[in-house]
Amino acid sequence: MLACFLFGCTDLEVFRLAAEDTAPIEGGMSYYLPRSAITLTGTVTLTACDPKAANTDSKFIEVSASIAPVVSTEPDPDYHYYISYEKARSWMKEINFSVNSNPNGTLQSFNTTINDQAGPIIVAAIGAAVQVGGAVTLGLVPKPSIAPGLLAIEDTGGAKHAPPTDYCKAYLSDSVYAALQTITEQNALKKTITSAPSVAPADIAAQTQAAQEAQSKIDAAIKKATLTRSFSFKWIPGRHDLHGTVGNFEVIDRKIDVTPLITQWFNDSGKNWLKAKPPLAAAKDPEKIDPRQSMTSPFHATLSILKGTMGGPGIAGAEDPSRLDASDGLIIRDPSIATLRICREVDKGCMATAAVQADNALVETTEDKTPRLALRLPQFGRVMVLTSKSGLFENSVLNATLNSDGTISTIGFHYSNSLAAGLNSLGTAAGSASSAITAQNAAIAARNTASAAVTTATTAEIQAPDTYNKALADCLTQRAAIIKAGGTPAACQ
Repeated sequence: MLACFLFGCTDLEVFRLAAEDTAPIEGGMSYYLPRSAITLTGTVTLTACDPKAANTDSKFIEVSASIAPVVSTEPDPDYHYYISYEKARSWMKEINFSVNSNPNGTLQSFNTTINDQAGPIIVAAIGAAVQVGGAVTLGLVPKPSIAPGLLAIEDTGGAKHAPPTDYCKAYLSDSVYAALQTITEQNALKKTITSAPSVAPADIAAQTQAAQEAQSKIDAAIKKATLTRSFSFKWIPGRHDLHGTVGNFEVIDRKIDVTPLITQWFNDSGKNWLKAKPPLAAAKDPEKIDPRQSMTSPFHATLSILKGTMGGPGIAGAEDPSRLDASDGLIIRDPSIATLRICREVDKGCMATAAVQADNALVETTEDKTPRLALRLPQFGRVMVLTSKSGLFENSVLNATLNSDGTISTIGFHYSNSLAAGLNSLGTAAGSASSAITAQNAAIAARNTASAAVTTATTAEIQAPDTYNKALADCLTQRAAIIKAGGTPAACQ
């Protein structure tokens, strides 16, 4: 701790921004985690109305419906995070952060490098001390709702009336009734033409043109009365949708009621007739289902989520228990694995147990309205924290790339300790200092030898005249003795 206080320890600090937080972001970068949205688009079409069929309790009004899911990812406002590079600043660290986002603002990649600068500075300072004072001993370095329950259906009750002679005219709006009359007439004409085709070229051309004109009138009638109505429903699955457990799966459901579209084809009497439909029997016997139930039966989009891939327990209505508001690392989520199934409430197999796609088991999909779809749900996934820390003598590198749904595409982490390299350089410095000291001592000895030689030479130079004069005096004395003895001496100089 003392080393961190003196020289700085740096962590990657991440904080969650509340959805209602609109304050400016300073000294950092933000990113969103993704969530999956399921957009359900479809149509309901009034195809026919036969008043005679009503007298036999058949489905005298025929309505067809279709639906198709499209899965997309978008930013999750509850998982908006802020990376503070200001809090990570340290005078003893070299820090590099970079964040790349997808076009929708969700996190795509993150790169961070934190290099320690205090360690090299300390090593350099100790190395300088080694070079000045010789070897130094280092001390220890501190370590841096399915609807199982189908929702109750309103039954207005009220007074009983005799059934109308023409259900279609009594219950449908005038424009819709007229359009259906036109369609019935033109379909009959097309049937007459196709049932007795001509072989003469001229007649074939006339029949073809008549059939095309009939179809054009049908199309115009459908468009004018809006007998085909389109819808779109955006569903963002959340924990509030959780219903319960089926084996190893958590099951959630969303009901899409198309009744508001269908009621637009009816007049006031017809709307009251629709509201008075009886509750759907649990057995869902096709022979006993009221035509009003068949027409207005809602779709159910059901997700079965593999529990082992979820973050936290599946508790309906509860907030995600694994959500983090702050962490010393990059916060991401590993999306859960799920299967989507769509059915209509009136179908006998539209129930929670039938929504689970079991492995190695036969599952009937006859009543599925679309093929079952495997998908990833980030909002139910497990939270992961990718830490990036740097203490004294520590360097770290973290690189992460995510797919659009939040799954990890690539991840890399590198950690290195600069103390070993510092000690090696310190040993090299100590060896260099020792060699320099030995060389210096040799130089001093050579200098002393040279100085002694200079001193000897200087002394000899100073005494040279006295020595010469003494030698000359001795030579003259000897010369005089030789002459006295009758000899002939050599010259002394």
